[in-house]
Amino acid sequence: MRDSEKITRKTYRAFYLKAKGGQFKSRKNLISHLQMGGLLKEVK
Repeated sequence: MRDSEKITRKTYRAFYLKAKGGQFKSRKNLISHLQMGGLLKEVK
C-alpha cells in the first residue's frame, strides 16, 4: 500500500508498529481501520 501511495510514509510506520504489536487480527481488520480513520486514499 505504501509503494502504491495509498498511505503516507508516516501512516505506514505508525500502523506497522501497531501491527507488529498484535493490535490487528487480520489484514482485513487493518484495512478496515485505515478506511474508518480516513487514512486510506484512492489512487487513480
